[in-house]
Amino acid sequence: RVEPGKTMAQLFRDHGLPATDVYAMAQVEGAGKPLSNLQNGQMVKIRQNASGVVTGLTIDTGNNQQVLFTRQPDGSFIRAR
Repeated sequence: RVEPGKTMAQLFRDHGLPATDVYAMAQVEGAGKPLSNLQNGQMVKIRQNASGVVTGLTIDTGNNQQVLFTRQPDGSFIRAR
């Protein structure tokens, strides 16, 4: 869960994950700016592979809605929904 005042980059750093992945996701952030507009108490799920590489990220945006970012083979991310 997101704590008050936390940014996505801070969440990644706090968990030893590369902030560069957040910046790559921000390139395709899209409508509603879900990475930039985190709210206190929001649920964020980060997926990693066996090597610890971030493979995806899901943000619960309320009203049973989720935003999903998925890593592509070239290392970039897409916003799947």
